[in-house]
Amino acid sequence: HRDLHSFPTRRSSDLVGRTVPASEWKNVGNATPAAALETALWAGAGGDVEAFAKMITLIDSRTQRAAQALLDSLPEAMRAEYGTPERLIAFLTVKDVPLGAVQVRQFNDPQVWPMGTAQQVQVMLTQADGKQKDTSLLLVNPGGGWKLVVNEAIVAKYAAQLKSPESATGGK
Repeated sequence: HRDLHSFPTRRSSDLVGRTVPASEWKNVGNATPAAALETALWAGAGGDVEAFAKMITLIDSRTQRAAQALLDSLPEAMRAEYGTPERLIAFLTVKDVPLGAVQVRQFNDPQVWPMGTAQQVQVMLTQADGKQKDTSLLLVNPGGGWKLVVNEAIVAKYAAQLKSPESATGGK
C-alpha cells in the first residue's frame, strides 16, 4: 500500500494534496518532475550528498560562477572534500531537507525555458518536530532528466551562512 503514496506512480496533478512521509521516499530516478522531487528528498533526508548533487542544477552562468567562488573561498581541505560547486551546494542543502513529510500543494503548468522544460511545484515541508514551511521549488529538464534548480539567491544564502554561522542558528 506504500505505492499509493509514491510520487512517481501518479501524474503530478494526482499528487496535489497528498502528504508523503520521509520514511516512504525512495530513489526513483528523475524521469518525471515528481520522481525527481522524491529522489532529491530521499537523497537529502538520507544525507547522501553525492546523490543529491546529481539531482540539482546550477541554473545559469551567474549561479555557476557564484557557486565556484564560494567553493574557491573555502580552505584547501574543504575544497578537496567537496570537489565541485554542485557537491558543495548539495552538502549545504541537505540540512534543509525536511525529515518529517512533504505535501504537494500545486504543480504549475510546464513552461518552456531556454535550458529546457521547467515546472514549479508548491510544497509544504514538515520537519520531524512538526514545524512546517511553505515553499516553491523549480524543476527543469535540460535533457537527461529532471533536476531541482539552484539559483544565485540560494548560493548567496549559503555563502552568508558560511561567513556568519551564528546567523543560521539564530545567534548574533
